[in-house]
Amino acid sequence: MFDFETFVLEGCRTAVLFRSQVFLVDFWKGGCKAPMGAKDFADTIEYINNYSTKFGIHKDHLCVGGAGAGAWVLLGALNELIKRNTVDIIEAAFFISPVVDDAIGKVQMKDLAFWEVKWAKYTTGFFKMMATDYDK
Repeated sequence: MFDFETFVLEGCRTAVLFRSQVFLVDFWKGGCKAPMGAKDFADTIEYINNYSTKFGIHKDHLCVGGAGAGAWVLLGALNELIKRNTVDIIEAAFFISPVVDDAIGKVQMKDLAFWEVKWAKYTTGFFKMMATDYDK
C-alpha cells in the first residue's frame, strides 16, 4: 500500500516545517529479516548521535519514527537501545499506524481520542482485508 517514496516526500515536508535534519532509511530492501532491521536501526541511531555535530544536529533532540512495518522495526530498535543502555539518546519516538496488533481497531470509536479515530479506521481496514472473520 505504501512505498518508501511516499515517506521521502513526508520527510522533506517535516524537515522544512520543523527546520530539522531528517534521515530516511529503507530497511525493507532485499527482504531484511528480524531482528537485523531493528539492530541496524539501533546502530544507525547511535551513529547519528555519535556524529551529530558532523550532521549539524543537536544530540539532545533526536526523534525517531516508523510507519506501518517500520514502526515494528522502530519498536525493536528501541528495545535494542534499552538493552545497550543507550535509549536515553532518543527524545521522542513516533509510531505511525504500527502493525503491532489490532487492539485500537476494536475500541469503540466514541472512546478514542480524536487523533486515534483516523488510525483506528486505517488499521481496521488492513485487518479486514487479511481476515474474512475479523468482525466475529
